[in-house]
Amino acid sequence: MAKQLGYPCTDVIPLTQDASARKYFKLQLKTHKEGLEIAILCYLDPKVGSHKEFVRLSRYIPFGPKIYAYDLELGVTIQSYVGKYNYLDAHSGWMYDASCIHSDSSVHEEESSLFYYPKPWHLRPKQLLNDFKKIKIPNLKKITQRKLLDQMEMFQKIFLVKFLGLKKNESKQIINEIKALQKETLKELKEQEWVNCHTDFEFRNIMVDFDFDPYEPHLRLIDFQDTCIGPEGIDLAGLNVIHYKSFKFHHLSAKSDLEKVRWGGIQRNMRILGTLANLYLEQKRPFRLTDLPQILENLIYLIPKKYIKLKTFLKTDIYQDLETEVFKVIGNPLTSNQAMILAAGYGKRMMPLTKKTPKPLLKVGDETLLDIHLNKLLDARFDDIFINVSYLGDKIKKYLKKDYANNITIIEEKKPLGTGGALINASKKHFQNDDWILVINSDIYSNLDLTYLRNSLFSCIRSPQTKQIKAFIVAVPNPPHHENGDFDVEYESEIVRIDSMEVWKEWDKHYFGKLEGTIRFEFTFSGISFIHGSVFDDFKVNIKSPFDSWSKIIKPLIQQRKVAAFCYGGKWIDVGTPNRLKLANEMLHHID
Repeated sequence: MAKQLGYPCTDVIPLTQDASARKYFKLQLKTHKEGLEIAILCYLDPKVGSHKEFVRLSRYIPFGPKIYAYDLELGVTIQSYVGKYNYLDAHSGWMYDASCIHSDSSVHEEESSLFYYPKPWHLRPKQLLNDFKKIKIPNLKKITQRKLLDQMEMFQKIFLVKFLGLKKNESKQIINEIKALQKETLKELKEQEWVNCHTDFEFRNIMVDFDFDPYEPHLRLIDFQDTCIGPEGIDLAGLNVIHYKSFKFHHLSAKSDLEKVRWGGIQRNMRILGTLANLYLEQKRPFRLTDLPQILENLIYLIPKKYIKLKTFLKTDIYQDLETEVFKVIGNPLTSNQAMILAAGYGKRMMPLTKKTPKPLLKVGDETLLDIHLNKLLDARFDDIFINVSYLGDKIKKYLKKDYANNITIIEEKKPLGTGGALINASKKHFQNDDWILVINSDIYSNLDLTYLRNSLFSCIRSPQTKQIKAFIVAVPNPPHHENGDFDVEYESEIVRIDSMEVWKEWDKHYFGKLEGTIRFEFTFSGISFIHGSVFDDFKVNIKSPFDSWSKIIKPLIQQRKVAAFCYGGKWIDVGTPNRLKLANEMLHHID
């Protein structure tokens, strides 16, 4: 599609898909057309919707992405790349990456202060909103009172009744109180100033663009196709009532803003709870479901105290039911029992040991590598285990049939599909897309406690900083055979978010001259990871195999800031060569 529009590319990286079914891809352009190296392709199935209004609005919004090309029949736009981070993530990410650049010996002492005290960003979200409200956009529709009410009624009709199973005949009094609140909300919103209203004006839709000057980045508004004339409190609430942070009124200074945010926030949060629940019910998409408990908590806080019965009911009965339902949908790592051992490789580096013996059946001590992984999985109560086989696969199947009667599903590959291809192939029939899958390369040796790892994942997805992750990988210090590593992390602790640093290497070159040697990353991917089943949905088309999971699945998720790492300092070795197999046997005798 990109080539059809005149933008051929060498690489395509899937990015996030929004609630409106738009799919975004980062393009590494083949030719630097108009001086460009990177662009964003947005695809929307023409049978589902159209880019027409987005293209029209983009002509009037100077701080949105530039549209280079589009084809409404194809459902494609080619847009400018407007930054790696959204507003909430940008400052910590920029400071971390800047400190990595600062550690380069080519940076002089007087320059280093720039990285720790960056100049203030000349556009703040509130100013961006003010500028947005003032833009003269012709032919904007005015949102009706009926539409505002219909959006709010999704709260009781879809979120409470259909999603959480609230019985209508048991909750008549509560429903009546909700209707009274909604009636008052409409009255208050009608009194507010009606302006250009995005209705989804929030930090995740504000990207920070460092392209022109890393010290004075610009803010860019994306995903503004729903712009209409509406009450200003809805957009004010979008900037103040953040979905994964607890909201308190003391963060605001002006009392007039307080009331605008209260009523705009009630309308907005009721709508969003209903919309996200409906998205799951109709399309089985768990999009932002982990945010629902916090959204509900903020809604309860915004509701005036005179609705005390409603507040109490939502805070007790409904909140508890919601947490239970969300973890049922997204997969609670404490109960997830799916795991896959990747065992189909040729083992060429291990020759001649693998000439007649598949690598997973090589021994460390008295056990095969496969035994070690299976016993650890079964001890950690993973009782739904998949193993892919190809090269000398019959020997693995015979071995498993002899010693492991239950719990194991063999997936045969005519030719090895690679670690990534194997996962996509397995996901088509075996994985649940609303649960977590533990993936282990068969050619590693480690004493990592898998029960502890699963508990750590549970903590990770409960944390506001990492709850949106789709992959949780085990990171190990760089071994001697991979001293340059795979990635860095944003800060040191046991559970961290990953940053790939690809953009920042280009900054090094631009601002500090040609780099000497290769940049070292501090951590290596261990070959052990939890991946959420929904990740594989975008790959269930004809794919070219083989390909590895690191470059085609995990790295694109890192680009989307949806990967966290468990930093592990215990025993681990990639048993990829005869020498390292020998080292693993030596290591066995030194495990504490």
